[in-house]
Amino acid sequence: MNTEPNDDTQDAIPPEYQQEKHDVAVEDDIPHGTRNGYQYYQCKCDECRGAQSSYMKAQRQKNRAKRAAAPGGNAHPRRR
Repeated sequence: MNTEPNDDTQDAIPPEYQQEKHDVAVEDDIPHGTRNGYQYYQCKCDECRGAQSSYMKAQRQKNRAKRAAAPGGNAHPRRR
C-alpha cells in the first residue's frame, strides 16, 4: 500500500479541513519574550524560552495544587 502523499490526495481533502500554511515570520515580527513567540513562531531565543519556562512552571504548580485538593489527597502519587 502506498502511503506517500500526492497531489490527488490534497485535492480530495475539503478546504475547511486542510491545514493553514503560514509564511515564515521575519525576525522583527516575532513577539519576543512571549509564549506566542515560542509556540507559534517557534522562536528559541532566551526571552521566549524564559516565557515558556515560566508558564510551564506555573502550570505544574497549578496541577499539583489541584491534585492535592482532590478527594483522597494526591490522586497521582509520584512513582519511585
